[in-house]
Amino acid sequence: MTSKNDDYPKVTYNEGVTAKPTGSSEHQLLMQAISTCAGQLVQQLIQKNPQIVHERGWHGQTALHKACLIGDYSMCFILLDSGADPNAPNDFDETPLHYACKRGVPTVIHLLVQKGGNLDCVDKNGMSMCHHAAQTGSVFALIYLYTLRPSYPQVNKQFQLPLHIACHFGHVDAFRYLLKKEKSDLKQADADGNNVLHIAAREGHQGLCWDILKTTCGQVIHAENNDGYTPADLASQRDKYGHKVIAPILRDLKKHKPLNFMVTDPRWLWYWTLLKPFLIYLFLLILITIFDAAYGEGYQGFIMIVGVCYLLWTMSKNIHRLDHISRMPNPVFAGAFGAGLVHTTAHYWLYLSPLTGNYTTLSILSVIIMIITYYMYYLLLTRNPGVVTQSKFDSVGNRRMTIVDLCIPQQKLDDYCTFCEVFKVMKSHFD
Repeated sequence: MTSKNDDYPKVTYNEGVTAKPTGSSEHQLLMQAISTCAGQLVQQLIQKNPQIVHERGWHGQTALHKACLIGDYSMCFILLDSGADPNAPNDFDETPLHYACKRGVPTVIHLLVQKGGNLDCVDKNGMSMCHHAAQTGSVFALIYLYTLRPSYPQVNKQFQLPLHIACHFGHVDAFRYLLKKEKSDLKQADADGNNVLHIAAREGHQGLCWDILKTTCGQVIHAENNDGYTPADLASQRDKYGHKVIAPILRDLKKHKPLNFMVTDPRWLWYWTLLKPFLIYLFLLILITIFDAAYGEGYQGFIMIVGVCYLLWTMSKNIHRLDHISRMPNPVFAGAFGAGLVHTTAHYWLYLSPLTGNYTTLSILSVIIMIITYYMYYLLLTRNPGVVTQSKFDSVGNRRMTIVDLCIPQQKLDDYCTFCEVFKVMKSHFD
């Protein structure tokens, strides 16, 4: 059973629009030169015929549309410097600035804005610049757009938010940015009655489904779209891996009351993974003690080698995230380090400390170092690395740098942290 809206949301062009002629041979050559980033050829063609930058091809596309979709700064600069219009609409009312936002390169977007590009334009589907940026999931573009225009037309003609678009294509970082900035309402339904959980479940984006459930506390789990389907129904209609993971979870959560349950990360799984290396090593020590009592001391080395090999094999199967839909950080390696601390401490106090009782200085230093080590381990497990709140300082402009400063071509995208929304400062590590 499938919904009549399975291919929703629509992000393609309106039906019924016919293609126009491709233009002159010079225009075709210009478009090909832009595709290959042949800047010298582009300049020669424009010098020969300056009006070529205004000529239109298929679906009313200009050369600047092509350059913006490619995302090449130099091509866009040449065309704009030659008089290309950054607000020229194609047959679908999409301007080159729409294409630049779709491509997601903030330097190109800023160049078009400097040359008069209108950030408030919408296409025939009512798609704003943010909707187009959400299609490709460019967080850099979204930050730039919301920096210059904190309030955009929030929905298109299908009543879709940029969040609906990002959710449909599974762009996790863009989704979390829009969610973090409180730019979107998770309960907002589009023209077909689908909220973001409907869309994420239908497309099998399991991580997005989990984020939505945690944020809404189950408030959207029972919502039905215009076809009468809940998110669990839509997830059950398909059989890809993501659907197989999320469908049973959604069906189980439907049994709860709509507003009276919380969806939380599996802390029990996290603690079990943390303690697993310690428990394995403890089991080995107990097993060695039993064998020593029953058969003598000849089996200690064999048991320990087998046990350590099993522990290493178990740890090699782990990655940095837990094998759970929540994708929580995997603490197994921190657990192995902690197990070494605990067992080393126990061995010291049970076997070595009685032999060093006469060495007061050594005993005091041992206690101090032990306290410091355990405290640092506690910080490792419990402390959030934090968020840098202040951007890099611009000594020339006497101000903190913003995303707009990133749009100078000499600046690297890696110099900006999209999570903290700041220029990276010295003496701070950014993941």
